[in-house]
Amino acid sequence: MSSRRAAFIVMTILLLVFAYDASAQLTVTLGADNSTIYYSVSSVTPPDTSYCVTAIVIDGVRAGATGNAPPCAMTPAISGFLTCHTLGPHTISAEAYNPSLQYFQIGQPQTVVVSAVPSFCNNLLGGHLNFDINDNVPASDREVLLSNTHVGPDGIPDTPYPHYQAFLAKDKQIPVDLRIIYNGAQTSGITVTMSVIDPPDPAPYVAGGSGTSLPPACLSLSHSNDNIGPLAKLTGADVTDNANGTYTVTSGANGAIETVLQLDNAAVAGDNYRVTATATFPDGSVVTANSGVITAWKRVFLEKRAMFRRGVTLASDAPIGVTHITIPNAPISSRAGTKREYFANGNYVMLLHAPGFGTTKTPGSFYSNIYQVAAKPHAFTVKAPWPTPATGTVQISGTTVVGTGTHFNSQVNVDDVIDVPNTVGGTDSRVVVSIADNTHLTVNFPFTFSASNLSFFVGDPKLIVGNAYFRLTLDRKLTEAYVCEPLAPDTSGDITLNDGVARVGSNIMPVSAADYFDVTDTSALTGGAEAQWTNPFPASFTEYVILPAAGLPLPHEILTNVIATQRFIDKWFTFPVAIQSGLDPMRIGSYKYPSPPNQQALLVADCDEQDVSNSGADGFLSDQIPSERASILDRATVEHDVSVSGNPLSGANVDTVLRRTTVHELTHQWWPNGMLFGANAFDHCHEVAYDSQAPYPPSGTPPPGLRFCLMSNPDGGPMMPDPSNPSLFDINMVEYYYRYAYTSYHAIEIGPATAPTCHSEYLAIRQKADPWTP
Repeated sequence: MSSRRAAFIVMTILLLVFAYDASAQLTVTLGADNSTIYYSVSSVTPPDTSYCVTAIVIDGVRAGATGNAPPCAMTPAISGFLTCHTLGPHTISAEAYNPSLQYFQIGQPQTVVVSAVPSFCNNLLGGHLNFDINDNVPASDREVLLSNTHVGPDGIPDTPYPHYQAFLAKDKQIPVDLRIIYNGAQTSGITVTMSVIDPPDPAPYVAGGSGTSLPPACLSLSHSNDNIGPLAKLTGADVTDNANGTYTVTSGANGAIETVLQLDNAAVAGDNYRVTATATFPDGSVVTANSGVITAWKRVFLEKRAMFRRGVTLASDAPIGVTHITIPNAPISSRAGTKREYFANGNYVMLLHAPGFGTTKTPGSFYSNIYQVAAKPHAFTVKAPWPTPATGTVQISGTTVVGTGTHFNSQVNVDDVIDVPNTVGGTDSRVVVSIADNTHLTVNFPFTFSASNLSFFVGDPKLIVGNAYFRLTLDRKLTEAYVCEPLAPDTSGDITLNDGVARVGSNIMPVSAADYFDVTDTSALTGGAEAQWTNPFPASFTEYVILPAAGLPLPHEILTNVIATQRFIDKWFTFPVAIQSGLDPMRIGSYKYPSPPNQQALLVADCDEQDVSNSGADGFLSDQIPSERASILDRATVEHDVSVSGNPLSGANVDTVLRRTTVHELTHQWWPNGMLFGANAFDHCHEVAYDSQAPYPPSGTPPPGLRFCLMSNPDGGPMMPDPSNPSLFDINMVEYYYRYAYTSYHAIEIGPATAPTCHSEYLAIRQKADPWTP
């Protein structure tokens, strides 16, 4: 074991150990052959029987599991032996855990000294070069991330690197250590020549699928020296680069050799490496050994957010202390329901606040609270003139208003807005929080100046003449402020980026799954196996990490166009930094929120009212703002479509459709097809999946073996008879197949027939430069 690994394991053990167990004891002895290590653990004394011995540990490495699981009596005592270990001291310990997965160490670690090597220990006799990373190490431990970009508040990556890369915790670097053993002894002073090779690509889509004949240009990818990036290099304090592709290093104390495999900056996901080592031992024997295959991986961070099913954005500011809020007189849900819904007396509502557009976001800058509607909502329409000129004049100072010739008790209500022209040509608009009498009132926020004999108006300038609104009475005063978007001019009527109000189930269970749109996370994103169908991104050596839920669902909004949708995501997602990029009359357009490196966004939302009857509106890509890209799942549309006879999705399971759509839409963010299939394809393709043998376009009812490529165009696919009404409807075949959640890409030959190349979305994703940015 190398010194860096030993230090790491000691640290890990210290973190895992919960306590020492006094009721059970570990006994370790050396056999008469001075090689075999015998161990036993005595029975646990009640009430400690909830703890189970799970492993015997030698030199910090688990030598084998015992198979126990809570509850266990550990009767009879656990015992066994270990053989074929190198000469010298070895430290033995035993681990246990309880049902809460709290680890502890049984008794005290014990040390024995091995002084002989039995004749049957072939792994020790003669010369050996033992790599820490070998083919018996799980493939996931041998991954090396090209970058690990998501960091916590301390600026340190907050998701762990793979096992061996974690020893260094650096991008594109992984320790490759080996131990030199000669006749059972860890031996120093042995010179070793090392090199790095590119082994064959093991990916299933280039090595061949089940019963599939891939195009020759794709099959040819599965050979040595097929990496896209240059070979990695070996570095280290004691490593000599011979400048001919080989490296020389001499074993040090305890026979250890420590090197670092440094990937090139041009490396891409799926590039793989094997390190070879050759040494000549004192008996003249020459021994060569290989490390396990080390593979480069991408790591992508996904911020997935859900939208409340019912609600609207505020039409006016709602400062601390008010008991009324103003919202547009509009339905709080889309037409996907059987009837239009509105807020009603007794509803529980959640008010939600996000930082103003163009500001830097911090975890504490989002907040929310639950209130109850305490009266029947009051509907009103704003009429000219607005705001309304008032009688008398006022003197203002701080938050105090003193009137002359005023009739505040009849002119103004608590929570109304009064407007006073200020000294710079604008207007100070303030909310009335209390009325003492006809000539004295208090507002929510100090005026920007003090003056007397001022005319004033009553009415909220954020409300538009001719528009209809509701006023909701709440059960208590607001204890926090909710505001309109400061960058949207009052006269624009643009309320899409204002703080929001959502209807929720009850004050006992304020938010339940029934209150918001969502889609289950899927192994298509996070599965670890490099396999087709269920794990298409891992098959591209791309690992998705779904970030922890960032607070509550987002306000309900009918998303009507791409730009408005992108800005909604910019405001309510946690992308941290806004960049000012020029001037814009609306001011909102002066800012953008670039996607952080290797971070993508997924919103599960309501649909555009105009698209409810369009079965193709089950997700779309918002990519119209440079460096900002997000994927949208219009769950309301799918819920509508599965209930409509003659629709391609009729009768389908909503979650199954959305699992497939999730992968489809996130694949768009990688833009793998570009203009490959023509400008009108919009990154779609016209192919079947790589492991489907049916031609495109198929005809008639799909055969059981037909699998469309995940990126097949859902709008331009072939038609087929509706299985439930074959004489009445023809439906889109690609959309029909969404119900099966196939997530396989294509593998085809492109380019001239004399020199074809292989194209697949798998290849396009893995070969994108890392870190990914739109």
